[in-house]
Amino acid sequence: MSKYKKIFLGLLLVLIVSFGLYSVHLYRDITAINEAIAEEGWTQSIESERTSFDSTRGTFYKQVTYKDVDGIDYYYFVNRYLGDESGIVFSIARNEENIDIDDPTQPYQFQYPE
Repeated sequence: MSKYKKIFLGLLLVLIVSFGLYSVHLYRDITAINEAIAEEGWTQSIESERTSFDSTRGTFYKQVTYKDVDGIDYYYFVNRYLGDESGIVFSIARNEENIDIDDPTQPYQFQYPE
């Protein structure tokens, strides 16, 4: 086998494994977020939602807008520790100017444990 074929097959293998890991992490994090929102009974109030990847944290998050809260978007993240499959779901509320709202009385929030 030629040198170029080996390089091509190696890069193809890396690409396939990377896509597989991406899919597994996406499914695991978004499932945890959806389950946490459903446990609180907030799914009926959702107006829109979007799933994205945060490259600075290396995690997936879900941006949710609720029908009864105007001008605030909620971002739900999952924090996992190495070697521990269970994750902690926490949220950040941001207003229309993308400024964090640090008010624990706002609805639809999970508080990050201290």
